[in-house]
Amino acid sequence: MMISNLCSKIAQFAEVSSEQEEVFEYIVKCFVEKAVVFITILLYGYLRNDVLQVLIFYIFCMLIRKHSGGLHMNTFYKCYIGSVLLVIGMTELNNMFNIKGCFWLVFIINLICAVIVMVIGCVNNPELDLTTEELKYNKEQTRQTILIIEFIIMISYILTVKKIYIALCCEAVICCSVLLVIAKLIGQEIKE
Repeated sequence: MMISNLCSKIAQFAEVSSEQEEVFEYIVKCFVEKAVVFITILLYGYLRNDVLQVLIFYIFCMLIRKHSGGLHMNTFYKCYIGSVLLVIGMTELNNMFNIKGCFWLVFIINLICAVIVMVIGCVNNPELDLTTEELKYNKEQTRQTILIIEFIIMISYILTVKKIYIALCCEAVICCSVLLVIAKLIGQEIKE
């Protein structure tokens, strides 16, 4: 509501058309929603002294989800809670795996999930409503992103980067794979 009012005032001041005002409002809402999630997870990372872990997981996860889609919530609040809980859960799980020495298990599951993401590519849910060409493009981009991330994981291992950080990249792939599969299973996909 507050964002809508602010956008209306800016649009009046800038003398833009009502069509452009809707687009502007949508862009501002998306930015604010992403910023709120990002600030929340950064705050969590700061309080837990795990900012780097939180950032690694979040960035790799967002790189994949940018084109792959997957499970989407129907309101900002559900999305916010789901996103924050996902980041908290995965960083806590990563810390637990690191303590238990389960790196290879996480790595193998990551490879399986990378194949799943490569096969599915992208879930065209009603929120995205992609054309056939856009869907094809997003599938291609998702597959390229997964290949690049897997390459980064391999190079990081060769360069002896701490396994706790490599595991976060693996967990981002696992997480995105699970979100894609859930979206397909619950029918959140528009059939071509």
